[in-house]
Amino acid sequence: MADDNVLNDPGLMDPSTEFGSMMQHAIKLKGAQMEAERRRFDSWPEFFQSTMWMRGEPLELRKLPLKQRLPAAVAIKEKGNAHFREKRFEQAIESYEQALGSFRYAKQLDPDWKKKGIRDETIELVDDLADADAKNGDAKASDATADAEARAAAAEFCVSCYNNLAACYLGLCCRASAVLLLKNISLAVGIMASRTR
Repeated sequence: MADDNVLNDPGLMDPSTEFGSMMQHAIKLKGAQMEAERRRFDSWPEFFQSTMWMRGEPLELRKLPLKQRLPAAVAIKEKGNAHFREKRFEQAIESYEQALGSFRYAKQLDPDWKKKGIRDETIELVDDLADADAKNGDAKASDATADAEARAAAAEFCVSCYNNLAACYLGLCCRASAVLLLKNISLAVGIMASRTR
């Protein structure tokens, strides 16, 4: 009786076949090529990388003025706090990342990136908490003061979210991730300074 089980036959991608071996080699080459084109992206903390994939509410919040955005971001953070209290750390992390991603995020400029891959040259870093003097130019002094106060409140909020992310990583027993996050808070707070490098 012949063995009809297709699971016993090596697949096309099986490295023991000639074609599979060639494909595995091609995949490694393409992976190395893509890695070289996204060194900066790969150096960012995971919570910042994830801002490029966000959908829904965080994207809508990004369109709002800073003063209107903060209360909605606080509501997202509160959802994270509720998840944290219930020890649902993965969901809490997602909420904190969304709250942070409402203010500082990576934006993919190439609509065809899924075919071409992630390339540093097609990623814009957006920091809505950056000094707005360059953005506002001729703004009235009262508007500039209100904007500065809103930015300061949002920056304080973001630091609180970073701390909550670290607590979630510790809750997941990801000590290395928590330590990395805490070491990179200064990077996260000032990541836009690297924009000119």
